[in-house]
Amino acid sequence: MSKLSFLLVTVPIPLWLLILMIVAMLPLLIDLFTLWRRHRRGHLPEMQENQSVLMRLVSIRRSEPSKKDAAAARRSRTDEQKRHMSRVLKTMAAHGETGMLLQSIADRAELLTTQVKQALEQLEARNLIEEVPGMNGTKYYLSAVGKEYCAKKGLYKGAQP
Repeated sequence: MSKLSFLLVTVPIPLWLLILMIVAMLPLLIDLFTLWRRHRRGHLPEMQENQSVLMRLVSIRRSEPSKKDAAAARRSRTDEQKRHMSRVLKTMAAHGETGMLLQSIADRAELLTTQVKQALEQLEARNLIEEVPGMNGTKYYLSAVGKEYCAKKGLYKGAQP
């Protein structure tokens, strides 16, 4: 008999506990294997001696070779935000003479209220719309700059370019 069998005979360890420990350690082992593989390929960033272990792990996670994917995702998000801004502006030009509530803009533009809210914030930062708080909620109006912009684009018929 080996020395290990003595341990198993004297301290009974349930099988479910062993399985639980292995499952709990599995994500750590996978990360360790991934780091080892990246180290062999030379993809790890330079480590400084004064960095803590946590900061090293954070810098390793950030340096993963997906920068092109992140840039493409950022571009697609900005393109999507521009489309949302355009739809909100078209809706405001067509129906917003008396002011519009957030929910009515979302319904007419067929967008989510969070998307409309983000678009309205960006349009307000560019001074294309004005926000007026009221008793029924905040109403949004096209500003003079917004009316001129929409008139130049052919969206708004009330103002002359």
